[in-house]
Amino acid sequence: MKSIVIELKADWILNHRNDDVAPLNNLVSALSAQFSGVKFETSGFQTIICQIDEDNVDGIAQFALEFLTQNYADFKENYLNFGKNNEKDSDKDNEITEAKQENADEDDEVVDEKAVDRLWKMFVEEDGKEDGSDKADGLEGGEDGENPAKVKKDAEQGTVSSIFDDLKKRIAEETKKDQPQQEEEDEKSKLGKLAGAPKKSPAESRLEIVAKRIDALISGEQFKALFAELRAIHKQIEKNNTTSVLLSQKYLFSIGDGCGLNTYLDLLQDTYNAMSFDDLSLSDLVSGKIERYDPKITDVKEYLASLRHSSRYAALVCVDISEWMQRVNSVEFRNIMAELTEMCKKDVIVFTVPFVDKEVLENISESLNDLMYVRTLSFPPFTMEEICQFAKVEAQKFNFSFEDAAWENFQRRIIEENSDGRFHGIDTIKKVVHELLYAKQLKNAVNGLDDNVITSEDTLALCKTDFSDDKTGMEMLDDMVGTENIKQKVLEIISQINLARKTNAIGTPCLHMKFLGNPGTGKTTVARIIGKILKENGILRLGEFHEHSGRDFCGRYIGETAPKTSGICRDAYGSVLFIDEAYSLYRGGADTKDFGREALDTLIAEMENHRNDLVVIMAGYTDDMEQLMEGNAGLRSRMPYSIEFPNFTREQLYQIFEKMVNGKIECETAVLDGAKRYFLELDEEWVNSKQFSNGRFVRNLFERCCAKAAMRCQLAGESNIVITVDDFERSIGDKDFLATKKRRKIGFGN
Repeated sequence: MKSIVIELKADWILNHRNDDVAPLNNLVSALSAQFSGVKFETSGFQTIICQIDEDNVDGIAQFALEFLTQNYADFKENYLNFGKNNEKDSDKDNEITEAKQENADEDDEVVDEKAVDRLWKMFVEEDGKEDGSDKADGLEGGEDGENPAKVKKDAEQGTVSSIFDDLKKRIAEETKKDQPQQEEEDEKSKLGKLAGAPKKSPAESRLEIVAKRIDALISGEQFKALFAELRAIHKQIEKNNTTSVLLSQKYLFSIGDGCGLNTYLDLLQDTYNAMSFDDLSLSDLVSGKIERYDPKITDVKEYLASLRHSSRYAALVCVDISEWMQRVNSVEFRNIMAELTEMCKKDVIVFTVPFVDKEVLENISESLNDLMYVRTLSFPPFTMEEICQFAKVEAQKFNFSFEDAAWENFQRRIIEENSDGRFHGIDTIKKVVHELLYAKQLKNAVNGLDDNVITSEDTLALCKTDFSDDKTGMEMLDDMVGTENIKQKVLEIISQINLARKTNAIGTPCLHMKFLGNPGTGKTTVARIIGKILKENGILRLGEFHEHSGRDFCGRYIGETAPKTSGICRDAYGSVLFIDEAYSLYRGGADTKDFGREALDTLIAEMENHRNDLVVIMAGYTDDMEQLMEGNAGLRSRMPYSIEFPNFTREQLYQIFEKMVNGKIECETAVLDGAKRYFLELDEEWVNSKQFSNGRFVRNLFERCCAKAAMRCQLAGESNIVITVDDFERSIGDKDFLATKKRRKIGFGN
């Protein structure tokens, strides 16, 4: 005879916890019917043990695999495990089993098998959730203690029987005690505490598991408060049979992109399931968006029905109503809400809108509350401290850590990611951390190291902006071409601020500035340097540089612009907020659909309220910026400093090219001679036009020369890259650099 153990993967069984018949019982029934002479016994919720002839082993294995594959669409071959024992081991197992039975008879102990199964399932559920959808959003911060994944792993490696025997033994020992005894936390494992704790209902045990995951969330304070309410009230609901009252409560989430909506929905679903009322079991998470202008939506009922899966269980229905924010009081919207609540009486409904200001959110909530009972939860954008915490947790998943000095450059990298106005929350944080980990491992591989600590040097290498700290701000300003007048203006501003700090006679001046000039004249670079200078003089706490374009402050919906603008300003407290193309905030007229005016009003308030801890620098064409100032008198009065950035002369353009070449790459001497003639012959009218990009034009030409030189050297098999005369001539021959009205051949002779 052979003893065989058939095991099913715990995570897969957990996915079928709502099936009418458990997968293990289903398989036992099928095996018993097919092999009538064999006795199949279950152990726990994932294991079958049987004694069979050696000839039947392969047949049973093949039948079990075929049955599960045919009856479960999500079943995979590696979810099924067979463990074979020889006759000696089988006899030993029988002896152990008989001994256990004798001991049980002597002690007259009866162990509740269902309690053991339930205890084991709670451990697996906890591990399954930690490895599931909640990690996808990354909101959870992790926790210390015994890892249930290890328990499950031991089980999957063939120690299921011993684990269950240990659980039974612990439960039996605890039942012998006349008085419950206080257990020391540092002497008892989590498993022991659970077995010896006062008896809890299944719902309390499941809610305790969910509570640990919610406590580990890095953000979401209002959601944590909601869970505490539900956990406190669930006994009353069960006692009074008021599940319908609970289901009548709907939710309105105000949350931005990338701020963990999926995590909160999963946790809300798990909370309701943990309460485990007989008439409530959320099997599905259904998401949809009711679009105002979609011509395909002709029948509201049909559309809402499409949100539901073909499931007989209740669902968590998430409905995005962003496009209705301005029409929540319309008859059309109210009809849709009435249809929705009628269709989803036994569902939990969550409405979502972007993170908007308080007044707009209250208006939406009041409109919904006219039709149903709605709880409103607001999820603010992540602070930099929360972002760093997310990054720390993500790195710890792979056994990496950050040294303290690394966080400054990491934050600079995050600021760069956010500079285009499109920050995707947790997804962006994960992307940056994964870039760091890859670069760190590549560095280790090249240098033969095994270092899992991310340093300041590692995070600096990831920053896209080349902004060295080995020079002072004034030294960096001196290195720039054509900044003599700008440097003098900056010195005047610093002197005035220092004077105001020493005396109260003139009051504290506003630090906000206007930078006027065409593209490529150095406005962005100088703004970055000013932040460094102000920090060096103790005027700004951080001196970081936050860059945005004017339209980055505008939201998509009414009510979204103000909190978005406030959030951008909040991130820049203690630093410089540079707004390029600032004139795009004001388009003139009385266009009520343009959110630029709302952004401008919010921005002015921030500039005034944080005048000592925020420097706003608005940049743009001189004429357009003047129109912006005329459109808002309050803005002009709050920006006392104005710096003009004239177009570079042709001589200065050559000097910029020369500095780029000498600082980064080798070139033939004749290249610089030809470059000087090229720049001096640029058409004067074109150089002074708005279309000319000044320093950007020079940088583009330099990069084009480098690219052609690199390609030539690669094809020739040369390792040392040197820009030749031919590389330069071919570069200025491209259409982007045919800059003169009457271009003639540029010679390189003496």
